[in-house]
Amino acid sequence: MTISNFRVALAAMSAACLCAEPARADDLPLPAPLSGLGSLPPPQNWLLPNYKNLSAPYNWSGFFVKPLVAYQTAQFQGAGGRYLKNAQGVTFGAETGYNFQAGNLVFGPSVDLSYSLMQADANTPFANVTKADIGWVGSARASAGYAFDRFMIYGTGGFAFAQTTIEGPFASNTQTLPGWVAGGGIQYLWSEKDVFRIGYRRIQLQNMDFDALPLRQTKVGVAMDVITAGFYFKF
Repeated sequence: MTISNFRVALAAMSAACLCAEPARADDLPLPAPLSGLGSLPPPQNWLLPNYKNLSAPYNWSGFFVKPLVAYQTAQFQGAGGRYLKNAQGVTFGAETGYNFQAGNLVFGPSVDLSYSLMQADANTPFANVTKADIGWVGSARASAGYAFDRFMIYGTGGFAFAQTTIEGPFASNTQTLPGWVAGGGIQYLWSEKDVFRIGYRRIQLQNMDFDALPLRQTKVGVAMDVITAGFYFKF
């Protein structure tokens, strides 16, 4: 190779080096993004929030079904109820309804029915009432809440009833006591279809006459406090 040819080859190599751009960081392939813990298959996604599958904006609207397991207390009132101890126990049932959403406002109707395992005995051996049982408990309510992304604070209220049986000294009598219910709670949108909730309700039922009790002691009413927690499913 002559000196002139060498100079031509050297110039060509220099031009090629000047035209080539160095590799930049943004040209390099990025690693795959980390998946949210909730993208794990069942049953792990029941224990960890399902962030990956949750679309935005967060949608609270739709038909829902709630298995209802609650801790409940009852205080008996009225001329006959004052001779009964307070009762406490667990109720099992279900709740269903529909939520509408307008911006951050979430509202809609719901109904529930549960069976209570609460019983109360007389608080004195000289009482004319011996035992009380609370059976079916239900309500029809309207609810309204305000959603903060995944969280929602809500209030609820409406009509309530409870099937109550009173045993007197010689007979028993069953009545369905009507009344009202009010309460509220907080909910968390666990995934697109699963919601976790904690709530409280106060149920106040009016006094009614129970023929199994002696005269002037026939009136019995019930006030109940209900605490619920668990998942429900929306469609």
